[in-house]
Amino acid sequence: MEKSVQAVADFATFKTQDRATSKTHDRMYHVSYDGQHWTVDSDEGRTAHFASDRHVAINLAIRTAQHDHADGLDVIVCVEQPDGSFAEAWASP
Repeated sequence: MEKSVQAVADFATFKTQDRATSKTHDRMYHVSYDGQHWTVDSDEGRTAHFASDRHVAINLAIRTAQHDHADGLDVIVCVEQPDGSFAEAWASP
């Protein structure tokens, strides 16, 4: 999983630099496939959710991120793609 965490961190840094107004994220969730389940992990290294379906995992990650955003945090959700890269699925407005 170490590779996934670094790839997500690199992606988030790229997306942050790419935005018109540079912003940092207080929290990041990434959705990745471990060969059996889709997992939703936080940037703190904790697994928040497991799901057998990719779309369910993405929805869980986004709902968790939106909850954090309602608590005042700036949050981003990234999803592992078939080629191993990560794409942004949701970010705090």
